[in-house]
Amino acid sequence: MRRLLTVAALTAATALPATASAFCRTWSCDPRKEACPADPDNPACYQGGDPKRHKRLFWPQKCIGFSLNQAASSQLGTDPFGKFQKVADTAFLQWQEVDCGEGKKPTIAFADLGAAECDLHQYNSSQANANLLVFKSKTWPYQGAENQLALTTLTFNVDSGEIYDADIEINGTQKITAGDVEVVNDLASILTHEAGHFLGLGHSPDGEATMYREYVPKSTSMRDLADDDRKGVCSIYPPDRVNLPECNPIPRHGLGTKCELPLTDDKGSCAVAATCGDQGGDETCAMGPLPRSSAPWFALALGGLALLRRRRS
Repeated sequence: MRRLLTVAALTAATALPATASAFCRTWSCDPRKEACPADPDNPACYQGGDPKRHKRLFWPQKCIGFSLNQAASSQLGTDPFGKFQKVADTAFLQWQEVDCGEGKKPTIAFADLGAAECDLHQYNSSQANANLLVFKSKTWPYQGAENQLALTTLTFNVDSGEIYDADIEINGTQKITAGDVEVVNDLASILTHEAGHFLGLGHSPDGEATMYREYVPKSTSMRDLADDDRKGVCSIYPPDRVNLPECNPIPRHGLGTKCELPLTDDKGSCAVAATCGDQGGDETCAMGPLPRSSAPWFALALGGLALLRRRRS
């Protein structure tokens, strides 16, 4: 079932002040192969790019659909999928309903496409897809399981920066809480942060921003966007974007709720998933062949949200 995210009773965000911003964009730069320079518009950004060779990442359409793995997590207690869905819808709605000034909203909207059976991050270049949110509850398949709370992987066109697919993996080996229970690692904070990566934002150097790279356990402040976050989404998706495709939240090549088997014909190829942040990168086979065109795609895994480990005095 498709659920368009609309406002029932949501406090209006404050219009953006005209002060300097610290928000960072994600660039089509592979740190495995080159030193990614600072963003020319903001040298404080962790990852930037060469504007002559790299592109800032963005969704070219207005309407984006996402799906939730049906298993959710047993940590969420009774009705785990219902809680997962409620928190995810609220997280994406925060970004959608930002006031970019004069009551105008970003030209981006989300639709909850319901439950998906698939529990794998994958992108298929010729088969159905899902922009998936999934808990990894048995094992965390990346480095830093004790520190990392989530990982967002974007698949995009390297020539244009257009995002094709986004998947959010949540580290279920950590204690994750939602709802009215005592907060440990707050799912609402985690998903609001990862939704920013989903949109093409990188980590912000602003310690007050939801897109700051570190999360303080038991806190809920990242549930609510800061001015820096609002400026970021309004910069990528300004209200005056024109000539947008007709609103259609279905992913590229159709909605796929089941995991697709990898194709094994001679057209198959591998894509590099470069993990940014404090981790190295891993080479993984893409689920499906790379398109034979002048604009191949590339998968970039963003470092997600890390637990803040305080130094001993």
